[in-house]
Amino acid sequence: MKAWWRSGRPWVLLTAGAVSLSLLAMVALLALLLSQSLQLLWPQQIYRFELQNPPAVLLGERVGVQRTPAGEWWFINTGNRPQDRYRVPAAEVRANRLPADALVVQRRSGAQLYGYLAGMREDGQPLTADVMPAALDQRLRLTATQRRMAAQVEGQRNAVRVKRAQQLQQAQQRMLRHPAGQTEQQQAAQRAALNELQATYDDLSEQLAGIERERGRVQLILADAQGQRQIIALSDIDSLWYPNAMSLGQKLRHLAAQTWRFISLDDPTGEGNGVFPAIVGTLLLVILMSVLVMPLGVMAAIYLNEYAGQNGLTRLIRIAVGNLAGVPSIVYGIFGLGFFVYVLGGSLDKLFYAEALPAPTFGTPGLLWAALTLALLTLPVVIIATERRAGAYSAFPAPGIAGARRNPGGNVVAGGVAGRGAGCHDRPYSGVGACGGGNRTADVGGGHQIGAQAAAGRRVSFSAPRKAIYASRLSDLRFSVSKPGR
Repeated sequence: MKAWWRSGRPWVLLTAGAVSLSLLAMVALLALLLSQSLQLLWPQQIYRFELQNPPAVLLGERVGVQRTPAGEWWFINTGNRPQDRYRVPAAEVRANRLPADALVVQRRSGAQLYGYLAGMREDGQPLTADVMPAALDQRLRLTATQRRMAAQVEGQRNAVRVKRAQQLQQAQQRMLRHPAGQTEQQQAAQRAALNELQATYDDLSEQLAGIERERGRVQLILADAQGQRQIIALSDIDSLWYPNAMSLGQKLRHLAAQTWRFISLDDPTGEGNGVFPAIVGTLLLVILMSVLVMPLGVMAAIYLNEYAGQNGLTRLIRIAVGNLAGVPSIVYGIFGLGFFVYVLGGSLDKLFYAEALPAPTFGTPGLLWAALTLALLTLPVVIIATERRAGAYSAFPAPGIAGARRNPGGNVVAGGVAGRGAGCHDRPYSGVGACGGGNRTADVGGGHQIGAQAAAGRRVSFSAPRKAIYASRLSDLRFSVSKPGR
């Protein structure tokens, strides 16, 4: 048992257990967050609550239960607005049931309504159908198609409007550069181009107005729990479903559809786009920032740690880097906005995109300026972390430091040779020195030999005086290799 404790295996097992518990805790936390998030997308059951005092009927979800010494209370949501939340004593609920025809309407504004399908009307006239839910679903698909068409026409109209504005601006700039004016032929060509763009813009506007009129013709009649009816245009409805009548497969499909809509670019009008653009933008921002900051930060740290002389300038640079690492991020944000966006971007616009002004091209917040700002924010941290890591590694012999010799005890010792070897790495200041030997010199191949001996199953030990750990140049480092059991 003592040998087992001395071998260190209990501490290895303890460390493995701690890491396993940490991983399990992280997985459990992620599962909890995922389950709580999916509750917003999973179709919840809708109850019809009949209250005794005062007599009332509520249609909604039971989202929680509170038990107190005075009794049990139910939390009921009849919608997702603050005024749709109720706290009801459980003793006052006379009956609650799951109506199969309960309908959930998700409006494009984000509001949810609960009720019953009371019918549809078109141009103010009631619509009749053998199966009203199927007719409603067909009308909703037609409305979605019209919404996509309206988004396409709106995009074309905006492009024409921007093009016409650019042509007008270019004409004004030509007038400023050539005060003598243009020929009649040039003026006629310019007016013809502007008139053509205006006619195209008017045609697209008429098409858009026609699509909007068609979308607003059909309306849904929704009855609440008290029987009061509400008229909702189908163009204002995002989706609807019958949660109490859905099977498990339908609920899973509904969950997948809602999750995809939450993530993807489902809405072409841009009113309710998902988080996919934010995810892609974040990934591109991090990749671009890493490409900018990693080479500069690593090279600067290696230079400061391995090559820079220990003078006042080097100390001043280290102090500046340390201070920059402690600057709040809001300061970097203000600097990026002022320098990159307004100064640098505005100058690029004046030099290369003068015809597009006052519409900015580079003089506006964008991915490039955000990446540069984050690179400035991260650069001091990368320099400090890399320099500390390089200083820690420099305590071990680099390839080609120390030649090997055998001491009287039979162990192979690296370092400590006299004279200047051919391959010593001269490191003036590395926190913990790198070259062994009395005068910072060593032979080529010592580090490789140590690695080969360790790979062959021998024990590699490190010994140095305590004062050498804090020295700038270690002359007393010794690496010894011995066979196991010695």
